Amino acid sequence: MVTREDVAKLAGVSTATVSRVMSDSIYVSKDTRDKVYKAVKQLNYIPNNLAKNLTQNKSNVVAVLVEDVTNPYYLQILEAMSSEGMRHNLIISLFAINKEDVNVIVESLIENRVCAIINLALFTCDERYIRIIDELGIYTVNIKPYESEKCLKLHLNQERGIEQMFSILKEKGRNRLVYIATLNEEVASQDVRLKAYRQNCEKFGFVCSPEYVIFGDYPKLRAFEVGYNSAQRLLDKKLEFDSIFCLNDSAAMGVMKCLLEHGIKIPENVCVIGCDNITMSRYVHPSLSTIDVQTQRQGNAYIRAVVGKLTEGTEEIDARLICRESIG
Repeated sequence: MVTREDVAKLAGVSTATVSRVMSDSIYVSKDTRDKVYKAVKQLNYIPNNLAKNLTQNKSNVVAVLVEDVTNPYYLQILEAMSSEGMRHNLIISLFAINKEDVNVIVESLIENRVCAIINLALFTCDERYIRIIDELGIYTVNIKPYESEKCLKLHLNQERGIEQMFSILKEKGRNRLVYIATLNEEVASQDVRLKAYRQNCEKFGFVCSPEYVIFGDYPKLRAFEVGYNSAQRLLDKKLEFDSIFCLNDSAAMGVMKCLLEHGIKIPENVCVIGCDNITMSRYVHPSLSTIDVQTQRQGNAYIRAVVGKLTEGTEEIDARLICRESIG
């Protein structure tokens, strides 16, 4: 097993310095800190306080990792997980992470002996934590940097809902659909939706042009703001369009606000469709059409997997279009 002394030798510092770095002491220079972290990574060093937890029991806490805690989509999955978790004496805890701090969060979760980590943000942790996760028997989804983990794999068939959307728009005589997407390549649904959008543009005879895909800086900016700003960019470009599909419902609501402020009627002039079917989508005016990704089923499936009622294999969930006032 790699020791603190090994790290100190490789980094060319004292063991006391290694201890100070690992405890985030402010009395260590950046250069020294970088040397120690480089040695830690190279040697796959695991701090003793983590190793000690290998002999301790797990808690009943299920950690859910997300990138944007303000996104109602995650909150609805969390609500479903909490409801199902109560039946099994599980506590569901939400954590906001980004790509840079995922290892720090995972280390803290290991120290606190959580029983499961459900990673909806899809950032993976370093392999040096995988051995401890495996030995502790922590159930994980999307936390490992490889696909060999034996656990539930949710397959959300978003393509079905997107195809339904194109079919309805075609029936209504629309053929210029703008897709407002995200710049963030880490968003798992990004590639799936973009590919389905392009395929269905071809299939249904819609205008298919790079101009009709607008990339917003989500989640750096809030989804509502991304939708509002993207709609304003569309209007400034004077691009001809008759419908807009958004990365999520919050972005779609931002789009609707911008359009309505410019006197553009929904759905008479432009149809607007969101994704996720958050609760608020039913109550805005006009009510928002959306692709329902069945957050209740997703949340229930995760908890049933944690308690052992779902094991290896794939849980299939079909997305579906819900038509409301914004599509006519």
